[in-house]
Amino acid sequence: MSVQESRQPAASKDDWERALLGLDFPIARDALIRHAETHGGVDHEVFEVMSRLRHDEYESEDDLVAEIRELYLDSGLSASALPL
Repeated sequence: MSVQESRQPAASKDDWERALLGLDFPIARDALIRHAETHGGVDHEVFEVMSRLRHDEYESEDDLVAEIRELYLDSGLSASALPL
């Protein structure tokens, strides 16, 4: 098994669901981070990934999730291990 295949994210699917629950789109990156901070129980990795988001605003949840997935893949996480 390669290192890439064995690496697992710290944030769970539940962490990401809590972080994204109740968002209204379009939404600014800063508003996303504030929203996640006010919804307790979110893993530190969620904030780390959100801080690396490349766009200032997201038109839809699909757009946001696509970029989050790209960031995980760029960090070496395998597609089968993605938490969302």
